[in-house]
Amino acid sequence: MTLRVQVRRFRCGHCPGRIFAERVPGLGARKARRSDRLAEAQTDIGMVLGGEAGARLSRRLAMPVSGDTVLRLIRRRGTIPSPPPRVIGIGDWAWRRGRSYGTIVCDLELRHVIDLLPGRSSAPVRDWLTAHPSVTVVSRDRSGPCAEAARTGAPTATPVADRWHCSSTLPRPCAASSSGTSPRSEAWRTAPCTTPIYAPSPTTCARTIPPD
Repeated sequence: MTLRVQVRRFRCGHCPGRIFAERVPGLGARKARRSDRLAEAQTDIGMVLGGEAGARLSRRLAMPVSGDTVLRLIRRRGTIPSPPPRVIGIGDWAWRRGRSYGTIVCDLELRHVIDLLPGRSSAPVRDWLTAHPSVTVVSRDRSGPCAEAARTGAPTATPVADRWHCSSTLPRPCAASSSGTSPRSEAWRTAPCTTPIYAPSPTTCARTIPPD
């Protein structure tokens, strides 16, 4: 479908040679190559599916676009302000699997990603927690950098064991406990269970992490 739009042209009296065309509200932005409605539809598709997958669906819906353009539309939309996070999850994230890693911070109440931090050291996480004093619960693994970052960046927050790490590491102490060879098996069995600070979810469990 081709739209032919006839608009007026204006010439500036103070800058000879510059011609300005009349804008049509709701049709498109300045120098845009797609209408506002088309850009909004492609952006919504990209927000759900991402770049290449969103481009494939757009082509099936007779709205051809490249994956790179979908990503540009997503970046142009920006972020929606959200309330200060209270319950967060911290874990590793691969910028490039096997080569470069970072730290991902998720809001476990709203169930979306808050931030991506460079590296897996404690300093970026500590600085992030210091800048967000509203955090009251930190779900993490028991690695040294995460423990140090949570202890120094959010000393008043409650550390909670991440459910995935609990399920992945629990068979080892259980197996050692059954054989009676683990020095920590008795401490694990006698560690006090507390009621969950945060309602049960796929990312948290009900056992509070003992001090490292």
